Amino acid sequence: MAAKRRSEVKKCLEAASRKIEIAEYHLRCLRSALADSARPDEPPVPVPVQAHFEGVLYSVIAASEQVDEATKLEAQDHRDRRRRLFQRTWLEAQSPSIHVALREWSQEPIAEDVRLVRNKATHHHYQKTPTGTRLEVEKPGRAYPGSRALDEYSAAACEHFNRLRSLINEIERVLSMSVVEWHRPSGPRHC
Repeated sequence: MAAKRRSEVKKCLEAASRKIEIAEYHLRCLRSALADSARPDEPPVPVPVQAHFEGVLYSVIAASEQVDEATKLEAQDHRDRRRRLFQRTWLEAQSPSIHVALREWSQEPIAEDVRLVRNKATHHHYQKTPTGTRLEVEKPGRAYPGSRALDEYSAAACEHFNRLRSLINEIERVLSMSVVEWHRPSGPRHC
Protein backbone atom coordinates (compact mmCIF):
# COMPACT_ATOMS: atom_id res chain seq x y z
CA MET A 1 0.00 0.00 0.00
CA ALA A 2 1.44 3.36 -0.95
CA ALA A 3 2.61 5.57 1.92
CA LYS A 4 -0.02 8.24 1.21
CA ARG A 5 -2.79 5.64 1.16
CA ARG A 6 -1.46 4.09 4.37
CA SER A 7 -1.51 7.52 5.99
CA GLU A 8 -5.15 8.00 4.98
CA VAL A 9 -6.06 4.60 6.40
CA LYS A 10 -4.39 5.50 9.70
CA LYS A 11 -6.23 8.82 9.82
CA CYS A 12 -9.59 7.08 9.28
CA LEU A 13 -8.78 4.59 12.04
CA GLU A 14 -7.74 7.36 14.44
CA ALA A 15 -10.94 9.26 13.65
CA ALA A 16 -12.99 6.12 14.35
CA SER A 17 -11.33 5.66 17.74
CA ARG A 18 -12.07 9.29 18.53
CA LYS A 19 -15.74 8.84 17.59
CA ILE A 20 -15.99 5.94 20.06
CA GLU A 21 -14.63 8.26 22.77
CA ILE A 22 -17.21 10.87 21.75
CA ALA A 23 -20.00 8.28 22.03
CA GLU A 24 -18.84 7.41 25.55
CA TYR A 25 -18.87 11.13 26.42
CA HIS A 26 -22.45 11.41 25.15
CA LEU A 27 -23.43 8.35 27.19
CA ARG A 28 -22.10 9.96 30.38
CA CYS A 29 -23.93 13.20 29.54
CA LEU A 30 -27.14 11.31 28.70
CA ARG A 31 -27.09 9.60 32.08
CA SER A 32 -26.52 12.93 33.77
CA ALA A 33 -29.31 14.60 31.78
CA LEU A 34 -31.70 11.78 32.67
CA ALA A 35 -30.78 12.11 36.35
CA ASP A 36 -31.17 15.92 36.26
CA SER A 37 -34.52 15.86 34.51
CA ALA A 38 -37.46 15.81 36.92
CA ARG A 39 -39.60 13.71 34.55
CA PRO A 40 -37.71 12.81 31.35
CA ASP A 41 -40.69 10.65 30.37
CA GLU A 42 -43.05 13.63 29.99
CA PRO A 43 -43.36 15.17 26.53
CA PRO A 44 -41.55 16.89 25.11
CA VAL A 45 -38.36 14.97 25.75
CA PRO A 46 -35.79 17.35 27.27
CA VAL A 47 -33.34 18.60 24.63
CA PRO A 48 -30.22 17.45 26.53
CA VAL A 49 -31.64 13.90 26.76
CA GLN A 50 -32.42 13.72 23.05
CA ALA A 51 -29.20 15.49 22.03
CA HIS A 52 -26.95 13.12 23.96
CA PHE A 53 -28.89 10.03 22.90
CA GLU A 54 -28.54 11.04 19.28
CA GLY A 55 -24.90 11.95 19.93
CA VAL A 56 -24.30 8.32 20.90
CA LEU A 57 -26.07 7.09 17.76
CA TYR A 58 -24.25 9.40 15.36
CA SER A 59 -20.84 8.84 16.92
CA VAL A 60 -20.93 5.06 16.91
CA ILE A 61 -22.22 4.87 13.34
CA ALA A 62 -19.58 7.38 12.23
CA ALA A 63 -16.91 5.17 13.84
CA SER A 64 -18.04 2.09 11.94
CA GLU A 65 -18.25 4.04 8.69
CA GLN A 66 -14.74 5.41 9.20
CA VAL A 67 -13.34 1.92 9.77
CA ASP A 68 -15.25 0.72 6.73
CA GLU A 69 -13.80 3.58 4.68
CA ALA A 70 -10.30 2.74 5.89
CA THR A 71 -10.71 -0.83 4.68
CA LYS A 72 -11.98 0.36 1.28
CA LEU A 73 -9.33 2.92 0.44
CA GLU A 74 -7.85 0.54 -2.09
CA ALA A 75 -11.16 -0.25 -3.79
CA GLN A 76 -10.93 -0.53 -7.56
CA ASP A 77 -13.41 2.23 -8.22
CA HIS A 78 -16.15 4.30 -6.64
CA ARG A 79 -18.82 1.66 -7.23
CA ASP A 80 -16.81 -0.87 -5.21
CA ARG A 81 -16.68 1.57 -2.29
CA ARG A 82 -20.47 1.67 -2.09
CA ARG A 83 -20.81 -2.03 -1.32
CA ARG A 84 -22.25 -3.33 1.90
CA LEU A 85 -20.14 -2.67 4.99
CA PHE A 86 -16.87 -4.60 5.25
CA GLN A 87 -16.99 -6.35 1.88
CA ARG A 88 -13.87 -7.71 0.17
CA THR A 89 -11.01 -5.26 0.69
CA TRP A 90 -7.23 -5.10 0.99
CA LEU A 91 -7.73 -6.14 4.61
CA GLU A 92 -9.32 -9.41 3.56
CA ALA A 93 -6.27 -10.21 1.46
CA GLN A 94 -3.86 -9.20 4.23
CA SER A 95 -5.71 -10.66 7.20
CA PRO A 96 -8.79 -12.78 6.49
CA SER A 97 -9.40 -13.35 10.22
CA ILE A 98 -9.71 -9.63 10.98
CA HIS A 99 -11.92 -9.17 7.94
CA VAL A 100 -14.22 -11.96 9.16
CA ALA A 101 -14.24 -10.50 12.69
CA LEU A 102 -15.30 -7.10 11.29
CA ARG A 103 -18.07 -8.65 9.21
CA GLU A 104 -19.36 -10.64 12.19
CA TRP A 105 -19.14 -7.59 14.44
CA SER A 106 -21.10 -5.48 11.93
CA GLN A 107 -23.83 -8.10 11.61
CA GLU A 108 -24.66 -8.36 15.31
CA PRO A 109 -28.25 -7.24 16.05
CA ILE A 110 -27.28 -4.14 18.06
CA ALA A 111 -25.20 -2.79 15.15
CA GLU A 112 -28.09 -3.08 12.72
CA ASP A 113 -30.58 -1.73 15.25
CA VAL A 114 -28.48 1.34 16.06
CA ARG A 115 -28.04 2.06 12.35
CA LEU A 116 -31.81 1.86 11.78
CA VAL A 117 -32.63 4.13 14.74
CA ARG A 118 -29.92 6.61 13.66
CA ASN A 119 -31.34 6.62 10.11
CA LYS A 120 -34.82 7.30 11.46
CA ALA A 121 -33.47 10.13 13.63
CA THR A 122 -31.64 11.60 10.64
CA HIS A 123 -34.16 11.22 7.85
CA HIS A 124 -37.56 10.85 9.54
CA HIS A 125 -38.33 10.70 13.25
CA TYR A 126 -38.34 8.04 15.91
CA GLN A 127 -40.62 7.40 18.83
CA LYS A 128 -39.42 8.00 22.36
CA THR A 129 -42.02 6.23 24.48
CA PRO A 130 -42.46 6.87 28.19
CA THR A 131 -42.72 3.68 30.25
CA GLY A 132 -43.08 4.55 33.89
CA THR A 133 -40.36 7.08 34.63
CA ARG A 134 -38.06 6.20 31.76
CA LEU A 135 -37.93 6.69 28.02
CA GLU A 136 -37.63 3.88 25.52
CA VAL A 137 -36.59 4.13 21.90
CA GLU A 138 -38.84 2.43 19.41
CA LYS A 139 -37.94 -0.98 18.05
CA PRO A 140 -37.37 -0.72 14.30
CA GLY A 141 -38.41 -4.34 13.83
CA ARG A 142 -35.06 -6.12 13.96
CA ALA A 143 -33.58 -8.89 16.06
CA TYR A 144 -31.96 -6.85 18.86
CA PRO A 145 -33.44 -8.34 22.05
CA GLY A 146 -31.90 -5.92 24.56
CA SER A 147 -33.36 -3.05 26.55
CA ARG A 148 -34.99 -0.16 24.69
CA ALA A 149 -34.50 2.26 27.64
CA LEU A 150 -32.43 5.18 26.30
CA ASP A 151 -29.65 4.88 28.87
CA GLU A 152 -29.39 1.07 28.69
CA TYR A 153 -29.69 1.04 24.90
CA SER A 154 -26.98 3.70 24.60
CA ALA A 155 -24.75 1.75 26.99
CA ALA A 156 -25.22 -1.42 24.91
CA ALA A 157 -24.38 0.53 21.75
CA CYS A 158 -21.23 1.98 23.32
CA GLU A 159 -20.19 -1.43 24.61
CA HIS A 160 -20.64 -3.01 21.19
CA PHE A 161 -18.86 -0.23 19.34
CA ASN A 162 -16.10 -0.15 21.96
CA ARG A 163 -15.26 -3.67 20.79
CA LEU A 164 -14.42 -2.06 17.47
CA ARG A 165 -11.35 -0.54 19.17
CA SER A 166 -9.63 -3.92 19.44
CA LEU A 167 -10.33 -4.53 15.76
CA ILE A 168 -8.93 -1.10 14.93
CA ASN A 169 -5.78 -2.01 16.84
CA GLU A 170 -5.52 -5.24 14.85
CA ILE A 171 -5.98 -3.40 11.55
CA GLU A 172 -3.24 -0.96 12.56
CA ARG A 173 -0.98 -3.91 13.42
CA VAL A 174 -1.57 -5.49 10.01
CA LEU A 175 -1.01 -2.13 8.36
CA SER A 176 2.34 -1.66 10.10
CA MET A 177 3.48 -5.18 9.16
CA SER A 178 2.29 -5.02 5.56
CA VAL A 179 5.09 -5.21 3.04
CA VAL A 180 2.86 -5.89 0.07
CA GLU A 181 2.17 -2.92 -2.15
CA TRP A 182 -1.40 -2.70 -3.40
CA HIS A 183 -1.57 -1.04 -6.77
CA ARG A 184 -4.56 0.71 -8.18
CA PRO A 185 -5.30 0.15 -11.86
CA SER A 186 -4.34 3.11 -13.98
CA GLY A 187 -7.09 5.58 -14.66
CA PRO A 188 -8.90 8.34 -12.83
CA ARG A 189 -9.37 8.17 -9.09
CA HIS A 190 -12.84 8.38 -7.63
CA CYS A 191 -12.86 9.93 -4.17
